[in-house]
Amino acid sequence: ERRLDGTLALISAGLQLDLAGEVDLARNRFSNVRANAWARNPRLLLDRLDGQNLRLALLVDGAMSGPRFEYRLTAPWVAFGTTRLTGLEATGEGIAGRAITSIPVDLRVARVTGFGDLAEGLARNLRAQGLLQWRGQTIAGDNIRIRSDGLDGRLAVAADLTRGSYQAAWNGALPGLEIPGLGRVDLLTDLDLRPQGGGLA
Repeated sequence: ERRLDGTLALISAGLQLDLAGEVDLARNRFSNVRANAWARNPRLLLDRLDGQNLRLALLVDGAMSGPRFEYRLTAPWVAFGTTRLTGLEATGEGIAGRAITSIPVDLRVARVTGFGDLAEGLARNLRAQGLLQWRGQTIAGDNIRIRSDGLDGRLAVAADLTRGSYQAAWNGALPGLEIPGLGRVDLLTDLDLRPQGGGLA
């Protein structure tokens, strides 16, 4: 019948992957295939990636040409270069494509560090909601809604997973920003961000 049904565990120095479910090769379908991945050593998976207990739970179901998926990504902390996210949780569901996969994202982060004291205070209790496009080793998103204790706006971002690099553009407001000598102000911003020399340019 060309049907695979059961469980499979794969373990390497960098990753542990547990799979369960059914793959129907005759009908080219996934049937409730569940994958649970744990990054044992994130640095072995992607250049400049680090983290603690980084885990991904994924459910795939439907035709192989465009299966439905649901995911949940969690970590006490994860770092990409000098940027560190603490208290990470990302969830979403969508339909996979052959060349490009659109990934709905609902991301929550308790704290972001690596941007300087002012930016870190603004980005506390961060939430991002939007759509990412995954093509090969590149992930990009436009018009992603960003809200936090000190931010309210839209973000465009592009990341190259092979090189561990990214660029971002921000357009939005910093409501109630405390500026010494001026007091609290509502600041409108339009910024382009990219890592450079261990910081941001």
